[in-house]
Amino acid sequence: SSKSGTTAEPLSLYRHFRAALEAAGAPAAGSHFAAVTDPGTPLEDFARVEGFRRVFRAPPDVGGRFSALSVFGVVPAALICNDLGPLARAARIMANACRDSGADNPGMRLGAVLGGLVAAGRDKVTLITPPVFDRLGLWIEQLLAESTGKLGKGLIPIAGESFFRPDEYGADRQFVYVRPREGNDSCDGHTTELERAGQPVERVDMPDPGALWAEFFRWEFAVAAASSLIGVYPFDQPDVNLAKDKARDALSRTAGSDTVAGVRDGSPEETFLDLLTRTGAGDYLAIGAFLPETEDLTDAFGVLRQAVTRRTGIASTFGYGPRYLHSTGQLHKGGPDSAVMLLITAGDARAMPIPGEPHGFDSLAEAQAAGDLDALRSVGRRAATVSLSGDYPAAVRSMAAAISQ
Repeated sequence: SSKSGTTAEPLSLYRHFRAALEAAGAPAAGSHFAAVTDPGTPLEDFARVEGFRRVFRAPPDVGGRFSALSVFGVVPAALICNDLGPLARAARIMANACRDSGADNPGMRLGAVLGGLVAAGRDKVTLITPPVFDRLGLWIEQLLAESTGKLGKGLIPIAGESFFRPDEYGADRQFVYVRPREGNDSCDGHTTELERAGQPVERVDMPDPGALWAEFFRWEFAVAAASSLIGVYPFDQPDVNLAKDKARDALSRTAGSDTVAGVRDGSPEETFLDLLTRTGAGDYLAIGAFLPETEDLTDAFGVLRQAVTRRTGIASTFGYGPRYLHSTGQLHKGGPDSAVMLLITAGDARAMPIPGEPHGFDSLAEAQAAGDLDALRSVGRRAATVSLSGDYPAAVRSMAAAISQ
């Protein structure tokens, strides 16, 4: 899947898995693949040449992050054998409700809350999602960040964050609780405490996972409305290509060298502590980790984020690279000058070739981190990089311990 048809990650992964199929002796290896892309892209032509089983053409006038209900979202849902009928019916009901010109319009209501609270200085949209809906937060994060983060403005999504006492949150927060029908004792109790403390909380009722497509529509509508309120155009992403271009420059120029890692003068703990001294009220720490995703490592970053808020009072975000470059990366560079970025790279990344390319996955990831650092600094953002080796979760917990002392 690639809207532009030129995205490095899916094309590199295709080459890897195509080579694996051929090595296993699979006949007509290309027929094991399908492509989802806009009409007329290089990927559409490439898929035909390579003998893909199918090309699904997406509507070109629908932006990538607004494409959950286009073939980009629907084809994967169909391939994992979901019953799409109830999902589609729920989406149609929500779409009809969002045509209401009155106060009962669910998309307009949410958009008015999201955009209106920014005028009160509450631009950190803190998502409260029970475990059954936790993955929804990743999608909302991209939708909010990439749609609104431009022209020095933006709604800053805070997803996957630990709960804090109401008095530990700053005055820059607003909260959205995506609530299932039966509720969730922990989330219900936390939300009630926030409301009693005077924090603004919007409750979005999502009866069950069968309402997922309805939520896609509600949030897409709401973000378009909120963008209008804060004065940005939601359907472009002018700063995403900046990091892509600089990653290509880094890959051709210095992939694998120390310049890729940026700041490596001190230990990870020292570099991180120094970066935190450059934060202030209203800022947020954005962590981008170019490391292999594991449950233990994700938990360790949760501990680190908790330590950051407890020490500084600021919010934090977290994303694995290069995934975050296509979502919150737009906000980091185009949004408010409140982003303080910590990039984390693997100092002991294992070389892994990409068939047909002069570089491997390790060099590509290093170059993407370098490109993002260069892009951030080119727009004046506060940013630093640390390199970890060995036991990554232990190293991240060591950083958390250092700032908790």
